[in-house]
Amino acid sequence: MIRKLGKATVEGLDQWLQDYVTRTLFEPLREEIERIRKDTERLTTQQSGLERKLKEIRESSGREIANLERRVSQEIGRIREETARAFDTLFDRIDQRLGEVHKRIEDRFSHAHTTSAERFKNLNRRLDLKVDRFQHDFQVKTNYNQKELESRIDRLEWLLETQVKELHGALIDRLDQIEELLAPTPGSKEGAGKTDVKSKEASGEAAVTSAGEEISTPTAGEASSPRSIVVATPQIPTLPQGSSSDTGTSPTQTAGTSTEGEEHPPEDPQPSAPKAKQTKSASTAAKKTTKATAAKKTTKATAVKKTTKATAAKKTTKTTGMAPKEGMTQASPPSDAEAGKEKTASRPEPAESPAK
Repeated sequence: MIRKLGKATVEGLDQWLQDYVTRTLFEPLREEIERIRKDTERLTTQQSGLERKLKEIRESSGREIANLERRVSQEIGRIREETARAFDTLFDRIDQRLGEVHKRIEDRFSHAHTTSAERFKNLNRRLDLKVDRFQHDFQVKTNYNQKELESRIDRLEWLLETQVKELHGALIDRLDQIEELLAPTPGSKEGAGKTDVKSKEASGEAAVTSAGEEISTPTAGEASSPRSIVVATPQIPTLPQGSSSDTGTSPTQTAGTSTEGEEHPPEDPQPSAPKAKQTKSASTAAKKTTKATAAKKTTKATAVKKTTKATAAKKTTKTTGMAPKEGMTQASPPSDAEAGKEKTASRPEPAESPAK
C-alpha cells in the first residue's frame, strides 16, 4: 500500500513536474518561437514588398533617366543650333562693319594722301626757296667776311712788321751803344772799376731789352743820371717754357746770367780788360738772341697769316659751290676801293721810333 502510494506519489510528482516545466518553461518558449516566426514571416513579406518597390523604382528611375538624358541631349542640340545661328549672324554683322570701316579708312587715307602730297609739295617749294635765300645770303656774307678778314690780316701784319722792325732797330741801336760803352779804354784802376760797373749795368740793361721791358742806359756824358727809354712791344704770343731760340739761349736766361754778377760781386776785382771782354761777349750773345727771337716771331707771324689766308680760301672754295638759283638777286659785296678806304681808316699811324 505504501508502495502503491509512493508509486502514485512519484508518478504524481513526475506529472506535476512535467506539467510545471511545460507550463513554466516550454509554453513561453513556444509562444516566443511562434512570435518570432510570425515576425519573420512579416519581415519576409515586407522585404518582398520592398524588393518589389525597389525594382519598380529602378525601372521607373531608368525610364526617368533615359527621358532626362533624351531631354538634355535635345536641349543641348537646340542650344548648339541657336549658338551657331547667333555666331553666324554676329560674324556676318562683324564682316559688314569691318567692310564699312575698311572702306571709310581707305577713303580717309586716300584723301589724307592727296592732301599731304599737296602740302609736302608746297612745303618742299618753300623750303627750297628758303635754302636758296640762305645760300645766297651766306655766300654774300662769306665774301664780305673774307675780304674783311683779309684786310684785318693785312693791317695786323703791317702793324706787327712795323713794331717788330722798330723794336729790332731800337734793340740793335741800344746794343751798339752798350758795345761802345764797354769798349776797353786805357786808364787807372779807378777807371777800370768804373768800366766794370758800366759793363755790369749795360749787360743788365741788355737783358732787360731782350725781355721787352724798360731800357735805362747811362750815356758817356751822364754816368750818374741814367736815361730811360720805353719801347712798345707788340702783342705776340710768348714762347712756352723750356723752349729756346736758335742760339740755344732764351732772353730770360741771358738776363739771369748778366745780372748774376750784380747780385754776387767778387771780393777781389780783376783787371778791367777781361771783365770788359766778358761783358762784351754777354752783350753780343744777348744781341744775337734778340735778333734770332725777332726773326723767329716774324716767321711765326708770316706763317699765321699764310694759314689764315689758306683757311679763308678753303672756306671760299666750299661756299662757292652753293650758287643761288635763277630768279634770285645777288647783293654785291663791298668793292676793293671801299675795303681799301676802310683798311686805311682803321690802320693806326706808325709810332715814332725812339731816338738813337
